[in-house]
Amino acid sequence: MRIVATLAATLAIFPMSLLSAAEIVPHEATYASTLKKYHGPGELQSWEGTTRYSISRDCQKWKIVTRMIFNFTINGTESQIKAISRTYEALDGNRMEFDTLTQLNGDVINHKKGVAKLQGAGKPGVVTYREPQGETLDLPAGTAFTIASTLGSIDQLGAGKKQWKQLIFSDGDITNHTYTVRKRGVVPSVNPSGDANLISQAGWLLETKMFSQGPAGNIQVTALAHANGVTSLATQNNEMFTTREELIDIRALPTPQC
Repeated sequence: MRIVATLAATLAIFPMSLLSAAEIVPHEATYASTLKKYHGPGELQSWEGTTRYSISRDCQKWKIVTRMIFNFTINGTESQIKAISRTYEALDGNRMEFDTLTQLNGDVINHKKGVAKLQGAGKPGVVTYREPQGETLDLPAGTAFTIASTLGSIDQLGAGKKQWKQLIFSDGDITNHTYTVRKRGVVPSVNPSGDANLISQAGWLLETKMFSQGPAGNIQVTALAHANGVTSLATQNNEMFTTREELIDIRALPTPQC
């Protein structure tokens, strides 16, 4: 069911929109999903989605947790997709532990768990999966993990680049990313509860085109990303649907003193 794959791929929106890992503020955020257009077969009668995202760190690693719930009705049939992803990434960007689980109406349809290691920045690596058990995946030279890839993004922005590419391993899969800065100095239009001061500064309108060899295929995300690592608004477009992901609540988390 392609809608499952494309919904699960929404997990990539939030960590990939970070712009400055050196200045990321640990935080947790809640996003409401609004369907703008359905492109798939049949008729979609209802849609409701929520994503809860958090990023925190200690003195050794980053931790990213994303929880998604989507309820929808197609051709009179109600369905629910739940997805949760947990990622632990070493501060040097060379080791990652991941656990991504997707359920459709309570049944597990995808589970990827394991450890990914790189030989060093810009060097190849390998993924050892615990789920599916016994599988491995070679990581080409130049692959980056979630947080490490954002360091490259801020370098590109600092150099005045308007477009760049990155091969990223995240949530158990390799995805090709093409980034394009569409506009700078964009003032957020959302008004979330909680620590709204975290989006008080203007951000970048960043377009990300993602291509995976898996069932999710091509996805395009345009996000308003802020220099402290917060994404306040995103629009996702793929062959099944176009959605708007709006920040409705944000809370700062403690920053460790290392």
